[in-house]
Amino acid sequence: MDTGGAALPEARARARHLATNSTREMRATAEGAYTLTNLTPGEYELTVDHEGFRKHLATGIVLEIGQVMRQDVSLQVGAVTDSVSVVAEPPLINTDSGAVKGDVITNQQINEIPLDGRDFFDLALMVPGVVPMAQGGQGSGLNVNGARSDSTNYSVDGFNSRSPRGAASQVRPNLGAMQEFKMEVSGFSAENGRMAGGVMNMVIRSGTNQFHGDAFEYVRNSLFDARSFFDQRKLPLRRNQYGTTLHGPIRRDKTFFMFSWEGFREVLGQSTIGNVPTVPQREGDFSQSVVPVTGARLYLKDPLQTGNCNATTAAGCFPGNRIPASRFDPIALRILNYYPLPNRLSSSNNYLTTAKDFDRFDSYMLKLDHRFSGQDTVAYRYQYRVANNTSPFAGSNLGLWPTYINDPRQLMGGDWTHMFSPTLIMEVRGGYNRQATLENEKFRGQDIASQLGLTGTTSDPLLRGFPRITVQDYLPIGAASGQPQHYHVTVLQASNKFTWIVGKHAMKWGWDVERVRFNQPFYDNARGTFAFQRNWTQHSVADFLLGMMQTATRNAQPTRNYLRSFSLGSFFTDDYKVTRSLTLNLGMRYELDLPPVDRYDRASNFDAGLGKIVIAGDRSLPDLPERLARYNLQDRASRTGPCWHATSAARAHWCLPIK
Repeated sequence: MDTGGAALPEARARARHLATNSTREMRATAEGAYTLTNLTPGEYELTVDHEGFRKHLATGIVLEIGQVMRQDVSLQVGAVTDSVSVVAEPPLINTDSGAVKGDVITNQQINEIPLDGRDFFDLALMVPGVVPMAQGGQGSGLNVNGARSDSTNYSVDGFNSRSPRGAASQVRPNLGAMQEFKMEVSGFSAENGRMAGGVMNMVIRSGTNQFHGDAFEYVRNSLFDARSFFDQRKLPLRRNQYGTTLHGPIRRDKTFFMFSWEGFREVLGQSTIGNVPTVPQREGDFSQSVVPVTGARLYLKDPLQTGNCNATTAAGCFPGNRIPASRFDPIALRILNYYPLPNRLSSSNNYLTTAKDFDRFDSYMLKLDHRFSGQDTVAYRYQYRVANNTSPFAGSNLGLWPTYINDPRQLMGGDWTHMFSPTLIMEVRGGYNRQATLENEKFRGQDIASQLGLTGTTSDPLLRGFPRITVQDYLPIGAASGQPQHYHVTVLQASNKFTWIVGKHAMKWGWDVERVRFNQPFYDNARGTFAFQRNWTQHSVADFLLGMMQTATRNAQPTRNYLRSFSLGSFFTDDYKVTRSLTLNLGMRYELDLPPVDRYDRASNFDAGLGKIVIAGDRSLPDLPERLARYNLQDRASRTGPCWHATSAARAHWCLPIK
């Protein structure tokens, strides 16, 4: 508009990205409005000119991820060769988009705020409405506006990174490779669907026309630490986190690259306490023992005697609360050798153990950007992160049955942006993310059950290992019952989006699809669990010495799941500028999230109509639906929010999401 407030149709607005020298321009509409959309986050300069008016040059414009920035321009009468330069000030409030609430964590904050382990996810806790996950929760580690912690969406450069297994982010970009991220907490645009919690949009930095790089190493060492209050000595801690980032041009103004590598090595000493059998108990002498937990006097019952064993009669008791060595079970004696002797003078928690947790990972990231012309640009990014971790107390707090975890993860994606005209733009994306995790216990493949004399356990070489023996009120013996765990989760995804500026309307529409392949055999308790309680003698260690179990369980037929699922989302939005001061943000989204199916038709469900459990592959039931569950084909959600912009910077906001 001119200094009198009149619209200037056909005024040319041109935005230039300073880092890559890419430009975007368009002509103002009859109402004097202009909209430059699909801009890369970063610093820009804006030039506006019109015949008969001085050129307007605004610098210092910093555009953040997902931001809708309003820049009103008033042109002064004069020669077009003259110019008026201004330094743009960041707007205090968003006056053109009334829906999204959240905050952007900038590159400066990411790099300058101290972060334990360089985990930028902690910065999301700075956003109002975001709190740490409640104890015992599952998922991302974040609760957003009261939603469940497994209801947060994660996006890396527009690609979905939420894991179908566990609901956390499938990959975490290297800190040095991050441009910025936005934590949206409510009132999302119709472009975002799927989960009802927050949305974390992460942007990977691109190369620029200048080379930039950095190298770093962060060190933590127990040399600088004090001893923990409960530990007898200072436990080791050696953490080294190092890496490098390099980005710049391959061909100036055309092709750019970014490479980042981050490594992590840690040795962490851990300690825990618990109960182990005492020396007299190992020899069958329970004369000094009491009933665990209650501390009541112990009357050690002989299961082979028929009389009572209590304070009034000892006919059914072991004389003197001592078990003859001839009654000891030979298998129990072999297992007993895995119990260490007490090392603490305490009637409870008489054993303190320490173990080392070895963790390491290497994460590699590459991003390439190329501009073919003013109309076509492409981008490619790939991340590969492989972690090898140790969980020393996974099987037992004795620290003798650790779990070793190999956890490689990948994300790859490419996108193509084509500009048919300054007012019509198309984006196409395709990619995948994948997690292939292997967890194994220390004795995997060894036939420990045969060495101990236990029969009836698995003979599968893949599942052989140390069976689990639990003695009530005492530390267990053996590997974690859920080992081994092998799972592969692959998410294939594609999307297409159009942006069209027509008069007072800035419209977007598009779709996105996902195909999930989730393969995880469940080997839980394949080696067997042998449980000893206080039911036979009134003391669990005595039951154990006699070989008198309470229960013995084993999963004789592991379940092998090959789940497949499909989801589709489509949307339409229109930012309609009713007047110069009033903008309506209108949107509609459709979701189709189909229940998973098993690749080999082995899924089951309870059919209320038939009154029984049915299997998907049951050919005797011809009308049986493949997915064994009803699903909704009418999931639509409207998103509406008006925004009012006045000279006093007043703002009216209303958002009504309906589903």
